[in-house]
Amino acid sequence: MNRTLELVDLITPTLLANTLRARQHPIAMRDWDLNLVGIRHSNRDSNTFNDALAVMWWANAHINLVVFRCTTDPGAYWRTHPMNPKGTAILVPGFYPGLWQLGLHRGRYEALVQRRDCWVYRDNDRDQELEERDAEFGVFGINLHRAADRGAGRSDDAPKSVDRWSAGCQVVPDTADYQVLMALCKCHARRHGNVFSYTLIEEEDLWTQ
Repeated sequence: MNRTLELVDLITPTLLANTLRARQHPIAMRDWDLNLVGIRHSNRDSNTFNDALAVMWWANAHINLVVFRCTTDPGAYWRTHPMNPKGTAILVPGFYPGLWQLGLHRGRYEALVQRRDCWVYRDNDRDQELEERDAEFGVFGINLHRAADRGAGRSDDAPKSVDRWSAGCQVVPDTADYQVLMALCKCHARRHGNVFSYTLIEEEDLWTQ
């Protein structure tokens, strides 16, 4: 594979499924049961939306996949100005069953909001480099939400830098992508209830099966 392409361009259903199986992460295979998978880019300190959010599901025995640009890391502002005195939250890779439900992000707009505990690292040295330090387990408001609402604008209008858009949340920058994601989540909720699991893996997991 051409590793110079963006991460979102490299992910295929076969690659993703094989990676999840190799890491012994569950794969939902009921019709319209969404597999939400974040893939964290090997460049952790770029302050850009260089990660990927893969949404994979089966329908009528056919596998489907859409992949969106996102960030799984906190932005530059919150690395130096952590909300929590213990340090900036960085979601620990792993499988989190029933992590989210459809709700309102900060009471403002529809998003996937945290409903069950997860593991986060706390980076408290207030520099730009993300460091995986003390781990903490709990509910910290680690949501899946969008960045700025660009309405019906073009994808290239989406924010390029993470900055304040994530203090540990998983964030999709493009409004059109986000609208597709929410539509898929509503299809899932109608069939399987308002509960969503999440798997976060590292980019290197794709190449070391």
